[in-house]
Amino acid sequence: MKITYKSSKKINPRQILDLYKSINWIKNSERLKTGRSIASAYQNSQIVLSAWDGKKLIGVIRALTDKKVNGVIFGLSIHKDYQKQGIGKKLLDNCMAKYPKIRWYVWAGNSKAEGFYRKSKLKPTKQILFERK
Repeated sequence: MKITYKSSKKINPRQILDLYKSINWIKNSERLKTGRSIASAYQNSQIVLSAWDGKKLIGVIRALTDKKVNGVIFGLSIHKDYQKQGIGKKLLDNCMAKYPKIRWYVWAGNSKAEGFYRKSKLKPTKQILFERK
């Protein structure tokens, strides 16, 4: 298995949806249940990185940043069959390396993700998080 990494927003939304389904993430994200919503989310992100096993999408990360002070990472997702192989760490590191001097924030949607980010040397913040649905 040779994993390749790409920096492109041109990913078929169906492949992203299939990746999300493999980790049961789509059931928790009502807004991303359609290909159109997924395509829009990725097109509007400034950074999109992906991991591939041949033509199969096996990992993805996206981020927004002002390029000078702050950046926010969303949706780091690794296909269930490819987890714990360093793919997520490589995507995370490559994303943050785009702007290494800014402060990066990560949206960790579950405790499993929280453990991954702690192992990746990221620290939880004391920032207050607000949400509007």
